[in-house]
Amino acid sequence: MSEENPYPNASRRLENIFGHLIEHKEWRTLSPSQTLAVRTNREIKWNGHGYKDTFFKFDDRGTASLLGNRFGHFSSKEYHELRPWLEQTLRINLKTVCPAQKSMSEIHSPEVNHGFYDEIRPKGVIISFSEQDRLSRGHGNSTMDIYNLRYGNFNRLPDAVIWPESHEHVEIIVRAAQKFNVGCIPYGGGSNYVNALDCPIEEEKRMIVSLDMRQMNRILSLNNENMIVVVEAGAIAKDLEMELRKLGLSLGWDADSFEFSTVGGLAALRSSGDFENSIINMKIVTPTGTIQKSGSNTSPPFFSGPDIKNLLFGSEGTLGVITELTFKLHYLTPFRHYVSIYFPTFHKGLLFLREIVQRKVINNLSDARLVDETGLQLVQAFNTITPTITTVFSEVIRKYYWKKFKNLKFGKMCLAAILIDGYDTSKMVNDEKRILKTGKKFGGVDAGYDLGERMFFMSKGLPYLRDFLLDYYAISDYLDTSTSWSNIEDLVVKVRETIVTTCRAQSVRPRPFVAVRVDHIYETGASLTFTYGFNCRNLADPLGTLRRVEQDALVEISRSNGSISHHTTGIGKRKKECFIESLSEVGENCNVLLPHGQIGDSTIYSSDSYHHSVGSSSQAFCISGDNAVVPCGQDSGNGGGADSSSSRGKSHDFQPGEGTSRITFSGYQFVAGQEKNREHGNTKERKRDRYPGGKENYPKTPCYFVSPDSKPKWNTILPCPQCRAVIDSTHLAIICPWLAYFFWTAMR
Repeated sequence: MSEENPYPNASRRLENIFGHLIEHKEWRTLSPSQTLAVRTNREIKWNGHGYKDTFFKFDDRGTASLLGNRFGHFSSKEYHELRPWLEQTLRINLKTVCPAQKSMSEIHSPEVNHGFYDEIRPKGVIISFSEQDRLSRGHGNSTMDIYNLRYGNFNRLPDAVIWPESHEHVEIIVRAAQKFNVGCIPYGGGSNYVNALDCPIEEEKRMIVSLDMRQMNRILSLNNENMIVVVEAGAIAKDLEMELRKLGLSLGWDADSFEFSTVGGLAALRSSGDFENSIINMKIVTPTGTIQKSGSNTSPPFFSGPDIKNLLFGSEGTLGVITELTFKLHYLTPFRHYVSIYFPTFHKGLLFLREIVQRKVINNLSDARLVDETGLQLVQAFNTITPTITTVFSEVIRKYYWKKFKNLKFGKMCLAAILIDGYDTSKMVNDEKRILKTGKKFGGVDAGYDLGERMFFMSKGLPYLRDFLLDYYAISDYLDTSTSWSNIEDLVVKVRETIVTTCRAQSVRPRPFVAVRVDHIYETGASLTFTYGFNCRNLADPLGTLRRVEQDALVEISRSNGSISHHTTGIGKRKKECFIESLSEVGENCNVLLPHGQIGDSTIYSSDSYHHSVGSSSQAFCISGDNAVVPCGQDSGNGGGADSSSSRGKSHDFQPGEGTSRITFSGYQFVAGQEKNREHGNTKERKRDRYPGGKENYPKTPCYFVSPDSKPKWNTILPCPQCRAVIDSTHLAIICPWLAYFFWTAMR
């Protein structure tokens, strides 16, 4: 008699429910002098996503398996339906394999700035010039990065890797980089997907260093009375969550890259949906000093002027290096349950999700997703149940019943999955009933627990499948966007048609697969992820084709009123051109709010945009990473870098009038005057309808942006509304008095 568990699904649900339960312990608050290191032991692939022991593989019978033990019952299981789906959709051939190179053959010699090296070495900062260290931190986790690691090369890598171990170390490194004109790329978990970690090739001649933040992984303080935790930015999010769960606490969010991303990188990217809502405070190092809102680590939401941290969310490394974060905590919910529902069409599934979120059908909705007909095929391909005569017969009967009586036709039906958690199982049972009742209104049929769980696992398994497909001449990628409920279906149709049309024009055969997934839902709209792939065996330039498909899809997304990105990827270097095009003329000029030299060819804004808006060429520019970015140096000549204090008096041909003084703050200066239209040569004034501090404190002429390299003739200097000091530096002016007051209030 077989000793296998006759009720494996029921046992797994029980494990899932009680897996979060912990023994009650009295909590001891960490004092400011105590720290708790968030340690991790991870062996990561050098040329692929994730752990070395986790990967897909075909056995001798041609059955796909996911090796390793990282994903519970999804690991070390056979995926019997995966190979047939891949052969039918992508026409892969198991006998035709494209092996990856065993190592990177050509790595350029490092460019060393000896002044910078001599400055930081005595401070106890660890630095490495080894090829392996430089290579592993010179790329992110995008398909293009992995393809280059396997079959190509990188034209430029960081010249050195530095491991700061404290906030003070970061300040030392940034000051030295500013002094000796060295570029810095902070490195978090390496999961960046938009080429933010790529080094410039031709434009940048300076030494470039990578700041690996993962040594800064300590919990600095934790208070269960205030429910807050202060942690260094280099802590891996999953490791931090595991430490908190031992104490019955949780961060309350779970990104797809949760296992590998640092908390600082997630903040810089503004990732994981409502991630920023859990952050109370941040500390960030900039070339002009450290930014931190004082007195906000232990206080409830404050309303004393603008909140500067909102300016840092999603900055993607254009404002500085994040070193510390303060999170609000939640009690760990002991119970978790998945609900999945089939719908006749994607339209019906959207109506269901909109009903759920707008009418607030349940209060403890943790997450909700929806896949279209192609995405449903992919979910079914991740099935780990071994087919038997009984299961096959049951499936045939089920399909017939759905088609005959429920109007569910394969090839058109879609799948929605809901994740609910809570403290009371009886309430969760009632929540499930309300969800199923709502789904029934739109023709939905209960699909059970297992499909919902599999659907949420799929987002973590897809990167491993992407790497696996490269071995068989199949390449895949994804794009994320968001739009309003009324626009989703129109956008999906147009973007899908664009991807298919572009692939056809690039001689891609057979037709590419395009799967659409709704990831996050809001009262006004939802976020979407387009996953697409194609066979690239007969293509001369697979990466070129992939770039063309992506660019055409991004143009169509923008044209169809979708956002260029949402919560998973950001803008980076890959999407910066489309991001600039999506802004208005005034919005595009807002890039000069950053110090001169910090925008050039940076992550979010393009160099052409900067040159157009300020009328000068940027010599030293910001290089961005997946955590944050340091602008290093204002002069690229000779690699030496001039002292900032000596350059301030030489940048402008004016002096403050009598009764005024000049104070430096965060790289901005307030100047009043007129704005000259560079295209038409005329002069125009900006109207103001608000005067913070009183109208008498403002000059008659408005404020405007100006580059330090240009030499306009100013009519007057904008005084501070209270102390009448001129807020000044060597860089830029603020666009209007309201923004001037915003920055002055936030940073004083």
